[in-house]
Amino acid sequence: MTDPYENIKFGFPAAADTNSDGIADAGAASITRYSSTVVPIEDAEDTIADNIHAIAFAYAYDDDRDGVLDFVDAAPFNDQLDPGEEIWAYDSPDLATVGLDTNNATGAALPSAISYDRIRAVRIWILARTRNPLRYTPRTKSFLVGDKPINITDDYQYRLLTMTVKCRNLGI
Repeated sequence: MTDPYENIKFGFPAAADTNSDGIADAGAASITRYSSTVVPIEDAEDTIADNIHAIAFAYAYDDDRDGVLDFVDAAPFNDQLDPGEEIWAYDSPDLATVGLDTNNATGAALPSAISYDRIRAVRIWILARTRNPLRYTPRTKSFLVGDKPINITDDYQYRLLTMTVKCRNLGI
């Protein structure tokens, strides 16, 4: 049985990202941790980071439960998972499926939706910016946050952070 306190989600408050694309509508907002349980708890919402411009998540999975992340075998075609061959996917709001349904690298739909319980790793992109603009002439900056290309022209300094988290206890 799943503990109700383990159901947590991270993202912008709905008012800060009205179209749910992972990009703050006003240029920057706070990232919040939400408890998705109906059991009332004291910290059902916690701000975990301020001045975030964009956030994205992608998931690696083991759909056939063979203990190896699903992958696309690239050269030298050795039929084993080599670095960079794993498939990263996400649940597209545009598709009427439940589970991971879109390849992050290509934007193509997966052959079938992958159940959330098959997730074994999470890749997280966070694009943060300075609280105040700098004294520079506006410059154009380009970033890739998940599958979203972001081009910005302003006076803020930005930093893109990327992290991969292996979910070691999933699938046990």
